[in-house]
Amino acid sequence: PGLLEWLQDMNWPGAWIALETLQDIDILALLPYIENALKKAVAEDDEMWIMAIKELAINRLKIKATDFTNPELFEVFDRIE
Repeated sequence: PGLLEWLQDMNWPGAWIALETLQDIDILALLPYIENALKKAVAEDDEMWIMAIKELAINRLKIKATDFTNPELFEVFDRIE
């Protein structure tokens, strides 16, 4: 879960390494942590972090709304460009 916090600012040293490391983890094992990080990012209104989670979840891992425990949470990605 700590690696997902590195995605809060992709300008931080090591953020891109964290992203690449995360994409190598089994999706089913990672999914609950992605959902948790997304909840925190929404609560903190941190669009940069949401964008980075979106990059990981959708663009790299090809996660779909139906993969989420709470598919409504996935809709947050639609509101972020």
